[in-house]
Amino acid sequence: MSEAISDVAVVGAGLAGLTCARELLSQGYRVHVFERCETVSGRMATLQINSTEERELLHFDHGAQYFTARSPEFSQQVYDWEDRQVVQEWPGPFVTLSEGVCGPAIGDDVRYVGIPGMDALCVDLARQCIETDNRNSTLTVSADVLPLEPKEKGWQIRYKNPITGTVTKQETVFDTVVLAIPSPQVRAILPVDSPLIEHTLQFQMGPCLAVLLAFDKSLSLPYGGAFVQNSPIRWLSNNSSMPNRKALPQQWVLHPSSEWSAEHWDDSDESVLTQICAAFEKATAVKIPEPRFLSLYRWDDALPLELASQGYFTDPDQRLIVAGDWCTDARVEGAYLSGLKAARHLADLPASQ
Repeated sequence: MSEAISDVAVVGAGLAGLTCARELLSQGYRVHVFERCETVSGRMATLQINSTEERELLHFDHGAQYFTARSPEFSQQVYDWEDRQVVQEWPGPFVTLSEGVCGPAIGDDVRYVGIPGMDALCVDLARQCIETDNRNSTLTVSADVLPLEPKEKGWQIRYKNPITGTVTKQETVFDTVVLAIPSPQVRAILPVDSPLIEHTLQFQMGPCLAVLLAFDKSLSLPYGGAFVQNSPIRWLSNNSSMPNRKALPQQWVLHPSSEWSAEHWDDSDESVLTQICAAFEKATAVKIPEPRFLSLYRWDDALPLELASQGYFTDPDQRLIVAGDWCTDARVEGAYLSGLKAARHLADLPASQ
């Protein structure tokens, strides 16, 4: 790394952003990560909710449900996580499912989950970033980054607190900015003259609804996760079947397809819940009991409708880099590899003038 390059802003504390930040810190950069939510993890977050009756804490992995490891680099990371009990294999079982009839699962990859929730991966990376060198790493949450402001020698970051509405201007002028967020959010932050706007325009993101249910008794279904056919639901999972989760209340996550989610995005919560619960009964061929807990979560900009393949986008003249799972593929591994590639690309750039 050239000594002229020192301060990097990473926008987004999901897996891509935190992987990028950790790699940059290992190369000697000063890194400031900004995250608009109150916690890290992005679509790998674990939702904690008090149940309506006894206020028992429920845990739902309502976004990413599991991950696989195919590349040597990510496999090595997973081995490390396994050794430190950050992740564990989820045996499932996994099936395809159509109106109660089970078939073989799609693919034979080992499927992993975070311990005690899917957010464990990003929490671990964030901890590593802070422990690497407190002087060189900063994480600011509840920071919705506003359009970038160019300065003579870099970029000014302004962000708004989503809860209070307070706008803060960061004193540091950053040499480089990495945007590790969904493509529509990237285009909202980029300067209007950035060529990256046109380069990323075709990569749109679709929404995903998530229906969360908890039952006092087990549904006694013979699978942990199912790829659903001929249904508005594309995926359903028994979160309680994942390792190191409570067996009861039994907690389920249902993901309708992106197409169905987009078509019904403006429907009322009651309408969506009624339709998806009916689809759940049809898919499983089981009359579900009255749930202890039933809720709807809306993920906007959740699923890439078209994927890039290069792993990242870059404007070396303006020192802007874009990363995320949508730059590689729509998998957890894709987010990790994209963040890694973005960091290594920055190390290869000539020093800013």
